[in-house]
Amino acid sequence: MSARDLNRRACLVGLAGATGLAGLAPVRALALAPGFAGWEDWRARFLTPEGRVIDDYQGDISHSEGQAWGLLFAVAANDWPAFDAIRGWTNAFLAVRQDPLLAWRFVPGEAWETRDYNNASDGDLFYAWALLRGGRQFSDPDALAQAERIARGLIEICVAEDPRRSGRLQLLPGAEHFRHDGGLTLNPSYIMPRALHELAAAFDLPILAQVAEDGAALLEEVAAEGLPPDWLGLDGGGWSAAEGDKGRFGYDAIRVPLYLIWSGRAGHPMVRQVAQLWSQGGEGTAVRAGRDGQILHRDPSPGYAALARTVRLATAPEKVIASVSTQAARQGYYPATLGLLAELVAHDIGIPDT
Repeated sequence: MSARDLNRRACLVGLAGATGLAGLAPVRALALAPGFAGWEDWRARFLTPEGRVIDDYQGDISHSEGQAWGLLFAVAANDWPAFDAIRGWTNAFLAVRQDPLLAWRFVPGEAWETRDYNNASDGDLFYAWALLRGGRQFSDPDALAQAERIARGLIEICVAEDPRRSGRLQLLPGAEHFRHDGGLTLNPSYIMPRALHELAAAFDLPILAQVAEDGAALLEEVAAEGLPPDWLGLDGGGWSAAEGDKGRFGYDAIRVPLYLIWSGRAGHPMVRQVAQLWSQGGEGTAVRAGRDGQILHRDPSPGYAALARTVRLATAPEKVIASVSTQAARQGYYPATLGLLAELVAHDIGIPDT
């Protein structure tokens, strides 16, 4: 553990004692929760002992999204040491902005003065949600306090009014660069209603609940015209898919149906759109497609297959037969992580296997 991490830990211990919270010591060395089989493989492959989640698809960088997902996995696995390590590393190396949000990316060997301090609001959202879940599970008041700070920071910095309808709110992908000329640029895969609703309820932040509902409503509008694009724009005239590859269904948009299912919305029209795409035969999972459903690229990675299978199980279980392994050693970071997310969703909401 770095000197900076140790200093942070000492400061938190002092704060707990000063505020009368020292008696709420976190639970340590808990047995792993049953029913979350993929965690140990994923942890061994992508999580360092210091708590850094490594994205081998992008040159072994780390990012707020990966740290947040890792934190969620640790909570689901009841793995306090991993939760503590991931939070310690993330707070030391990504919680470096002047606001409560996280810098989105860490590049090994990069000097502090050249760091990219922009945030990614999905990473912030999932990190706050994981802190909320972990803070409750491990009786950790510092995690809960940080979850609330981040949730409030998202409202103050990354929530914007929909330019098409007064009073509707949308979650910007980041604090900077996504407002322009009376319009917004959005990423549909940043809409995660369950995380927004749970944070809203925990900290009495009804604005986040509204963001969840307005985001889900936007996805309904998009679903009426096809698959979700990775990126879209909003202005006074309506919404439009981004130009080029960013306006197609791709590696971001494949997460959209999973988040809706996780939020208890398996009947959402966008889930049905993507489930229909993934019900087609062929080798590998469709990971890139036109918005009209024309498949542009398939990938054989088992994590993508597990993701597609979970979506199909939630919509038409009678048509799903084969089981899918999510072993991390067979694939790189991104498909392995999406496969483990799919496993967590099935475990979390009780999607039965076949």
